[in-house]
Amino acid sequence: RLSDNTRVDFGATYTNARYGDYFPRGGGTPNPNFKGLKLDRAPEFVLSGSITQSFSLGNGGTIRGNVGTKWTDRYFLADFANAHQFRQPSFFKSDASLIYSARDDRFYVQAFVKNIEDYVENTVVIPGGGFAALPGVGTIYSEGSAGFGAPRTYGVRFGTKF
Repeated sequence: RLSDNTRVDFGATYTNARYGDYFPRGGGTPNPNFKGLKLDRAPEFVLSGSITQSFSLGNGGTIRGNVGTKWTDRYFLADFANAHQFRQPSFFKSDASLIYSARDDRFYVQAFVKNIEDYVENTVVIPGGGFAALPGVGTIYSEGSAGFGAPRTYGVRFGTKF
């Protein structure tokens, strides 16, 4: 905490996750060994930071604003049926919110935006879903499908205690 009304958070992770001896069974021959390749969905580095500022109001309520961002290093997604890995490039995702809370937290109103950059990362590969004429080619899900992270979202929330 920088003060009673200001909070700053930082985070950093390092992961060195790799496959041991692993031979995915695919349609192609020969089946290669994934040994030493980076493990799927395991970015090497992730960095995050946020700041939250609170303000007390004369009516007993509070306003709290928060802005945060996270950088995720590149990671890989495997098409095990074809023994191939696709690379998801590194990306930033940032969020922000502004909350008004009434005296004694009787109710609140929050405006928020998530994924300000509107970056939609790949999260899934369809195993062996490539073109029939191109054996050994998987398919990354296309935009709007379940294989992508959430796009920019925003809205307003209301809540109450009773």
